Amino acid sequence: MKHQHLSESEIITCLRCLPQWKYIPSIPAIEKEFVFDNFLHAIEFMYKSAPFIDKINHHPEWKNVYNRVHVILYTHEVKGVTVLDIQLAHYLENLYQYV
Repeated sequence: MKHQHLSESEIITCLRCLPQWKYIPSIPAIEKEFVFDNFLHAIEFMYKSAPFIDKINHHPEWKNVYNRVHVILYTHEVKGVTVLDIQLAHYLENLYQYV
């Protein structure tokens, strides 16, 4: 399914509801670093988000270093940020509150 990328102004508007997410125009993508109490909580966050990520078939570019998970979201097929990226960012934000 082909998704249409959002304009820069649409992305910036969406980020108003996503605390600490940043727009990276050079990719273009959105990113955030999640910080946890320890390594186990960081891995739990990644593990618990995996079923939803797989369900929507939209996989983040992310890495874990100790208690941090750095996430970059963009849609490769359109070389930009789409509604799926915003949806996944919201999901990760909601999950973060409970891990």
